Formats: sequence, structure tokens, C-alpha cells
Amino acid sequence: MSDPIAKSFGYQLDELAMYLKDNLRWPSPDYGFTLHVFSCLGEEPPFEAEVAALSSEDLERLEEAPVLAAVGYAISLGQKWCDNNLKMKWCEGFDRLTSRDPFPSDRFSFFFRPAELLGVSLGAVACLDSCEKSVKWLRDILIKGEDYIDRRDIWPYMLGAYAASLLGHSWRPVIVPRIEEMAVEETAVLSWVCTFRKLFDDMPDVKTRKDEYDKALLLRCGETVLNIKDPCRAAVAYATLRSNVNEYVESRYERYWQINKAEKDAVALVTSALLLIQ
Repeated sequence: MSDPIAKSFGYQLDELAMYLKDNLRWPSPDYGFTLHVFSCLGEEPPFEAEVAALSSEDLERLEEAPVLAAVGYAISLGQKWCDNNLKMKWCEGFDRLTSRDPFPSDRFSFFFRPAELLGVSLGAVACLDSCEKSVKWLRDILIKGEDYIDRRDIWPYMLGAYAASLLGHSWRPVIVPRIEEMAVEETAVLSWVCTFRKLFDDMPDVKTRKDEYDKALLLRCGETVLNIKDPCRAAVAYATLRSNVNEYVESRYERYWQINKAEKDAVALVTSALLLIQ
């Protein structure tokens, strides 16, 4: 990996990290989604994550989908302040959500906002024993809702398919265009979901192309300046790019050296240098 390319990756990661720091606030679905992204990869986000207990004002808003989704992420991540009392309040808010139309004509509902849909689904799975009736409602929504999202629209479709898989339902395979026709964040979300979910057992064409997604992500980020103006998409792009750079450096050393402990320490050092924020 040449020095200019390494610097390019460092610059891209720096810019994405700054964007995340400036645009994430708790409690919000975007904040919860970002923490979930990094947790799934076993990594830390590029900022000091503070998921504080909800204020009394926020607790009163638990029937609102954005707050419900944010807390759903927190519960699924095992935040210490998410005790049984909070889970009961979350279930009460979830129950009230079921009285609303998930598919309004203006598409202004949690179902059509991927970070909210996933956050509510994760919370529902974590609180299954306390809100079985509402969870059944959500599963029915995810079964019916598959037809409301274009299979060619990769970002919402893949996150919707992920949410459905949490509740035991498989969506039809996404329609993946040619790599060069996809946005960076679309390539990144395919790579990210492939990494940790057995979601693609029914989407073999997607699953077998993970290496292709990873290569395309590295090439695109090494050649062009990213301009992602959405916290959730920026989080997935950052997490997958950093993970792929780490894997690339380590695989190159594994290929050419028999790595002992001292050499592994050197690999970590080189990886850190490549990702060094300018």
C-alpha cells in the first residue's frame, strides 16, 4: 500500500470521524445505530460514546418512534441503566406504536426510516418476554412491508431485511447492480451486513460477492473524496473502511512473514500508522 493511498485512507477516516462527532446526539436513532454498527464489528467508535440515562422529558417521549428506536439500541447493547423498569416503559411505548398506521400514504412512519425500524426491532427482540403481542405485530409488519421497499434500493432494503431476520422472516434477495453503479455507502452496507449476519443464506449471490464489495470500497476510498452527509451511512462507511484497511495490512504481513509476537506488534503499529489522523 503506497504512502499516498495510506494518507488518503487516513484523510477519509478523519473526515468521517469528524462528521460523526459533529452530527450525533443522544438520544437519537442515528446515535444508537452507530454504536450498533461498531459493536457488531467488535470495534470502538471514533468518538467518546456517552449513552446517558434518559431524562424525565425523554421518558415521556418513549411512544415516539425516534426515542423508542434509540432506547431499543441501548437495551440491545446492554447499557447498565436499561433496567427492568425501563424495559417495561419501553414496552408500553411500543404498545402505543402499534396503534398507528405503519404504511401511511406519505410514508412518514418508522417503517420507512431504516435506523428507526432496526432500533425498534432490536429492542423488540430484547424485550420479547414482556411484549409478545406487539412483537407479533411488528413481525407481521415486516412480512407485509417487504413489498413497500424497492429491492433495488440497497440501503433501506438491506436494513429492512436485517430487521426482518431478527424476527425470523427472510426477505427476497436484494437486486444488486454493478459495483461501479453503487454509492460507497451501499457497497459498505453490503460488506457490513455480510460480516456478522447469516442473513444471506437466502441471498447467495450477495454473500459470495463480499470480497468484491471490500475491494471496491478500498479502491473508491483510495481514489475519490467521500461526501457522505448522513450519520448512519457515514458510520457504516467508516467502520467497514477501517476494518478492511486493518485486514488488508494484516493479511499482507501474514502472507510474507511467519509472524511471531514481536512482528504482530509491528503489524498493529503499521496499521495504526496507516489510520493515523492527519
